[in-house]
Amino acid sequence: MRMSTELTKFPMKDFIVKLRKSAGLSQEELAQKLGFSRPTLVAMEKGERDITLTELRKISEILIFRLRLYLMKSLEHHKKLICKILVKRLSVSFIILFCSA
Repeated sequence: MRMSTELTKFPMKDFIVKLRKSAGLSQEELAQKLGFSRPTLVAMEKGERDITLTELRKISEILIFRLRLYLMKSLEHHKKLICKILVKRLSVSFIILFCSA
């Protein structure tokens, strides 16, 4: 089943580009993970090619998984920094509560 051209022309292409860049993937890397050629991915990103629901599901699964990994690593990094700051400024009981969660 193909999505209508109206859907792929504006929001979908921007969505794919933003997610891909946020996930830190090049067009070549994402295309390889999806089993697409780079020109196919480029056409999708430009809104020049319709995207099937199956393709969209596959794109979303890969990109959202990558984003989750990135956010989890980022959150853990920031939590460590916050704990270091808290050690210098707050009570021990609050630090233990926050940093052990």
